[in-house]
Amino acid sequence: HEHPSLALPLPSQLLCTLDLLGNLRRLDLSYTEVMDLKPVFEGCQNLVHLKLSACKQLKDLSMEPMMEPGRMPKLRKLDVSYCTIGADALHAIMTRATQLTSLNISACSNATKLLFKPSNVSAADLATAAVQ
Repeated sequence: HEHPSLALPLPSQLLCTLDLLGNLRRLDLSYTEVMDLKPVFEGCQNLVHLKLSACKQLKDLSMEPMMEPGRMPKLRKLDVSYCTIGADALHAIMTRATQLTSLNISACSNATKLLFKPSNVSAADLATAAVQ
C-alpha cells in the first residue's frame, strides 16, 4: 500500500501550507533552500520519513522545533546528509529523537566532530538512533 509522498523544490515561504497535509507520511525537501522547519514540525505530525539532504541553509535553530516534547512522534527516518547543521543539533537529534530507527548523517560536515569526541556523546546516546 502506497503512502502519500511529496517532493518539494519550493521556496520556504510555501511551507506554511503544510498544515493542510496532516496525513502526509513522507516529505522530501532535499536540495531546497529551506531554513525554517517549524511549519513541517507543526503541520505534519504523521510524518514517518523526512529527507533534508543537502539543505545547505539549515542551521541548529532550524532543528529545535523537532526537539519539543510530543513533536513528530511517528518520525522514524531522518536524512540530514550533506547538511551543515552543527554538532549541538546533531547531538540533540541523537539524544532526544529516540523514536528514530534511521538517521542519515553521511557527509554532514559536523558529524565527524561529534562522533569522534566521546565527551560529547556516550555510547548510550548513540544507541538511541541507528546511524546509517
